[in-house]
Amino acid sequence: MKPETNNHFANKIVAIDVSHHNHKKNGNNYIPLDWNKIINSNYQNHKIALVILKATERDTFVSATFATDIKTLQTLKIPVGAYHFWNSNQNQNYPLTGEQQAKHFINTLENNNFNKKHPWFLDLEQNTRETNDKIESKQFAKQIENFCKTVTKEGFANGLIYTGARFWNDNIGEAGNDLWKNYNLWLARYGKNDGNIPEGDKYYKDLPMGIQKPPMLWQFTSKGELIYQDQKKQEKTTMIYKDQQTNDTGEIVSFTGDISLISSEF
Repeated sequence: MKPETNNHFANKIVAIDVSHHNHKKNGNNYIPLDWNKIINSNYQNHKIALVILKATERDTFVSATFATDIKTLQTLKIPVGAYHFWNSNQNQNYPLTGEQQAKHFINTLENNNFNKKHPWFLDLEQNTRETNDKIESKQFAKQIENFCKTVTKEGFANGLIYTGARFWNDNIGEAGNDLWKNYNLWLARYGKNDGNIPEGDKYYKDLPMGIQKPPMLWQFTSKGELIYQDQKKQEKTTMIYKDQQTNDTGEIVSFTGDISLISSEF
């Protein structure tokens, strides 16, 4: 598979991925993001046209900033996607099922008036249980399928799977080949912060096993900019991604959401 053009921004829009981890905290409270300024900023001369928010994890966890972020973005009429972080851990010695996690995800989206025409995502980066063993690949693939089918059955369209080749191939592999017939890929890219997009064949390097079509989203950098509203000074401050390391003054510099390209056909 080769890209039709070396200009990977052609017919694409820029999306940003944000969770509660990307919000600064003041004590126990999360500081709101200045979404109006964020969406009017740009990356390589492209405005952010889609915001993807973390909604849920496991069967009870809801991202602490999801409700406020999605409400603000809806008011600003910005398209919002949402993702569930797959985590099958629970106190018993058996994993949470895909259906259990999907029902929690669905309830959270419906409670926050999520637009069912907008894309939703299943974030696959973890395969552990309380007993520290892994879910077997065929069982894992089946549970992923159950999650996706449960969400789709409730009328949510445009489901995508977020994962990287190493995780997918090591934990699911060819057992998940059929999943790519029905669900598109959001290709994960870790530790690449230069913002440059590979040319030619490198664009599709290291795709997960079994996929026969280009990824609909491609995460190409985790360096970006979020603007926070300082509740005390009522001023806007800009925080640059520093991988949660300290700056010269010893203060923690918050990191931003990842930035991805998404096909304009979503």
